[in-house]
Amino acid sequence: MTTPEERFTIRFLDYLYDNYRNERHIKRMAPSIGPIIWKIFQISHPSLNRVRQIRFSYRDHVFKARYSHHNNGMLEIVEVVGRRDRRTVCRIRNLTEAMNLNLRESLDTLLRR
Repeated sequence: MTTPEERFTIRFLDYLYDNYRNERHIKRMAPSIGPIIWKIFQISHPSLNRVRQIRFSYRDHVFKARYSHHNNGMLEIVEVVGRRDRRTVCRIRNLTEAMNLNLRESLDTLLRR
């Protein structure tokens, strides 16, 4: 039996593989997705926004994690205000950065600014 985090990760990766099959950046970033989703589940109950963005809330603020094709591909977590992206919480480029990210601390730091 798979956990909600695993099902969520599989669904998100399915979207990326189905739509960007030949992108080597997707394959490079794939191992980083699971740890980030797990960390999001530790602080919130996320949802897939149009399948390609992971939306979650923290301390009455809305955030989304999304795959960005810029700079050889990365996962970005940004604050959302209304329909606009606001401040960037972090950019994750590889598994090491994903594993070392303290998401709660990064969000708290951004919200104190």
